[in-house]
Amino acid sequence: HPDKGGDPEEFARITHAYSFLTDPSYRNDCDKEASRRGQQPIPSLDIRMMIPVAFEHTVFGNEMLLSFNALQFGHDMQPIALLPAATKKGKVELTFEVIKVLIPRGLVGESMATFPGQGHHYQGVRGDVHVMLKALPHPKFKIQGASICSEMNVPLELLMRGGTLDVETMYGVKQGKVKPGSQPGMPLIIRGCGIKQSGFMGGAGDHVATLQPVFPTKADLKQKDVWRKLNIQWETTEE
Repeated sequence: HPDKGGDPEEFARITHAYSFLTDPSYRNDCDKEASRRGQQPIPSLDIRMMIPVAFEHTVFGNEMLLSFNALQFGHDMQPIALLPAATKKGKVELTFEVIKVLIPRGLVGESMATFPGQGHHYQGVRGDVHVMLKALPHPKFKIQGASICSEMNVPLELLMRGGTLDVETMYGVKQGKVKPGSQPGMPLIIRGCGIKQSGFMGGAGDHVATLQPVFPTKADLKQKDVWRKLNIQWETTEE
């Protein structure tokens, strides 16, 4: 930089090259012109990756180390392996770049993380690294805000009389209390078993299990008698 004793002309050249190489529309126009003249187009300096993220990592958060090989492009537009390192035996090996990617808690869908200046090289300019994090679905759970949601099939008898129910959460099996007379679709909330929030005031979300009744497919005489009495009681209450 000129303010730190650098050459102003060199700084201007590098700034112009960077704006050229990182402007997609400008690059596209120049690539078309180069193609018309039979020249090689300017190579893309950015590196793009898509990383699938398991559901448990979206719940608890995580970090991963990604290694990749950035390339240096010569004046003939041909890629040259970046930073070769000679071993003690005289053999040349490639040195890989390493970046640390943080997986945020509560990730839903896709999220882009950008690492400036760690992509490919061309004439003193480096591109960026773009990492797309794609959250994978879970067969039972979904994330909604700070809550983890699921559906549970519950015997109709338990909804009517109430009782305890084992609820599968990301923190193991927890016991929940079903209130007598619970209706289909009512939530059963397990406190503190959702997404943990960051920050000084951060707490934890809940696990919300939606109760769905399971109706009996067969009934014996005793069960039919119970249903008959319940029906009479319901009709009396309505009157």
